[in-house]
Amino acid sequence: MGNYSAPVDQQMAGYPDWLLQAIRNQRESMVRGDAFRTLIFVLLSAGVVYLMYLRKLGALAGGALIGLLLLVDLWMVDARYLDDSKYSRDPRRQFFAASAADQAVLADTDPHYRVLNLLNPFNEARTSYHHRSVGGYHGAKLRRYQDLISRALEPEINQLIGQLQEGAPNFEEADVLNMLDTRYLLAGQQQEAVIRNPAALGAAWLVDKVQAAQSPNEEITYLQQLDTRTAAVINTARFPLQAQSYTTEGSISLQQYDLNHIVYEAETAGNALAVFSEIYYPDGWVATINGEPAPILQANYVLRALELPAGRSTIEFRFEPGSYASGNVVMLICNIILIGLFLAALVWTVRAYRTSGNTRAGSPSAASDSAKRA
Repeated sequence: MGNYSAPVDQQMAGYPDWLLQAIRNQRESMVRGDAFRTLIFVLLSAGVVYLMYLRKLGALAGGALIGLLLLVDLWMVDARYLDDSKYSRDPRRQFFAASAADQAVLADTDPHYRVLNLLNPFNEARTSYHHRSVGGYHGAKLRRYQDLISRALEPEINQLIGQLQEGAPNFEEADVLNMLDTRYLLAGQQQEAVIRNPAALGAAWLVDKVQAAQSPNEEITYLQQLDTRTAAVINTARFPLQAQSYTTEGSISLQQYDLNHIVYEAETAGNALAVFSEIYYPDGWVATINGEPAPILQANYVLRALELPAGRSTIEFRFEPGSYASGNVVMLICNIILIGLFLAALVWTVRAYRTSGNTRAGSPSAASDSAKRA
C-alpha cells in the first residue's frame, strides 16, 4: 500500500514519531479520498459514453455532460487552493466605507448642498464618493475652477480654518464657499467633526446688483471682494444684460435635481437676476423659462445666472449636447446598415443553397440514382 513518506520527512527527523505518523496517515487519507473521487468521475463519464454508444443520449448532450463533469472536477480541486478564505475584502470598500461624519451629513436628504473636507480638500477623492464635494481631485480640472481654487477658495478656507481654531468662525465672510452652497465642513471622520455652515446660499438665489467686468481677470478679482448674497460679477462684454435693474422681492426654489435635468420654480415682483450654484458649462447645457429658450449667463466666474421676467417662472436646465445627438444618429445609421448587410447575406445564402440543391436534383447522377431506386 506504500509508506506515504516524502522527501520533506528528512527535514522533520527531530519531530516526535506520533506527529510524523499522523502526517503519513493524513497523506494516506488524502490519496484514498482522491482515488475514490476519481473513481466516481470515471464511472460517471463511462456511463455517459455508454449511453451515447446505445444512442440513448445525443452527442451534444453527452458532450455537455462530460464537460460538466470536467468542470465540477476542476472546481473541486481548485477550491482547495483558491477558496473564499484566500481573499480579503476589497480594500477600496473599506477605504470608502461611510464614516460617522459621512452618515451624519447623509442624514440631510436635501438634494442640493455641498461638503468641504478641511483635510487636504483638493487632493483627496473620498469625500466625493459620498457627497457633492467642493473639493476632490481630478487630473484635468476645469481651468476656471482651478483658478477659483488658487485665487479665492484656498485663501478663504485658510482664513476659515484659523477662525475655527480660535472658536469664532465667521461664515458670513466666506462668500465663495457660500455661493458654492457649502453647507457642511468635515474636520475629521467622527460625528462631532461635522461643522454646519448656516450662511450657505442654497441651490439658487436672487441678486439686485451687478458688478460689470470686461475680462476674466477682472471677474476673479472682483469676486474676491464680492458679497455674493446680493451681487454678481458678470462679464458684460460677453454676456450683455437686457434689464437695467433687478429686484430681490420674490423667491426661487429647487424642485427637481437630476444629473441632466434641473427644475426650479421662481416668483418675482419684477425683473430679477437669479444665480444658480451650478458650474457654467456651455457645451450642452440649455435653459428654458416657461418653456421658452433663455440664454445662460456666466456669473461669479464659474456659476450660471438667468434673467427672469416678473411673475411666476418655471426654469429648466437640460444637458443636451449636440455631439451626443449626432453620435446617436451616426450609430443608428451604422446599425441599420449592419442589419441590412446581415439580412442581405442571409437571403443570398438561402438562395445559393436552394440553387445548388436544384442543380444537384437535375444532374445526370441524380437521375441515375433515381432510376436505380426505381
